[in-house]
Amino acid sequence: TIQGSGPALVLVHGFGGSTLAWTKLTGYLKEQYTVYAIDLLGFGLSDKPSDASYALPAQADIVCAFIKKLALEQAVLIGHSMGGVIVADAQAKLPGTIKGIVMIEPGFYYTPPAFLKSLFFPFDRAMAKMFYSRTGREKSFVGSYHDTSLVTPEMIDELLIARHTPGAVEAMQAMSADPAAYTTYEDIAASVTGPSMMIWGERGEKTRTVEIEDCQRLVKGSQLIMVEQCGHYVQDEKPKQCVRAILAFLQSLPF
Repeated sequence: TIQGSGPALVLVHGFGGSTLAWTKLTGYLKEQYTVYAIDLLGFGLSDKPSDASYALPAQADIVCAFIKKLALEQAVLIGHSMGGVIVADAQAKLPGTIKGIVMIEPGFYYTPPAFLKSLFFPFDRAMAKMFYSRTGREKSFVGSYHDTSLVTPEMIDELLIARHTPGAVEAMQAMSADPAAYTTYEDIAASVTGPSMMIWGERGEKTRTVEIEDCQRLVKGSQLIMVEQCGHYVQDEKPKQCVRAILAFLQSLPF
């Protein structure tokens, strides 16, 4: 999707997500910027070939190709979770082209969504189908929000649109079968050299505190914004606080 006018922002969703992850944020950002939200390969309404590479560096290559195709010089990239790793890798692969990156709860250290922690890896077909079931999606999102009242039937309906696209289950199987899907990305985190900001939800988890500290150590000089009483989907749960931080970051860049 493309909305608004002004300098370019490219939004990259996380695992199991789509352009829908940015609905609330886009409503604010499009007033001053041209917002490009994409469905990554294998997600949302994008193609889902079972023989493709779904490793994050391969997804970053696709984002880079998108930026080059549209000649989005000096774009700012915003990525959530898995998308945070992808935009960091894209910045390293397009030196001088990307003006800055915003990483919302970046997944440099692999931690499966709450629902997936209870499953066996890799997925067999039954588990891949379960991921695309209403029960599976509800469990995943309820475990990822601080305010679980935001996980509505309407939200789940929108998320499940992807399961009706050709090859959805087979692509999910292919992703889980790739050993690269269960790794850490310290090298990508350490490759970030341009202006960057990380946004995290504050929910008092000790393991998450360690993860944030490790990311700060690896991503040199990155600004850190903490949003209180917020789950993993900061841009959806606390969009005003999130956009306030993003706008301040954007306004500090020399467009």
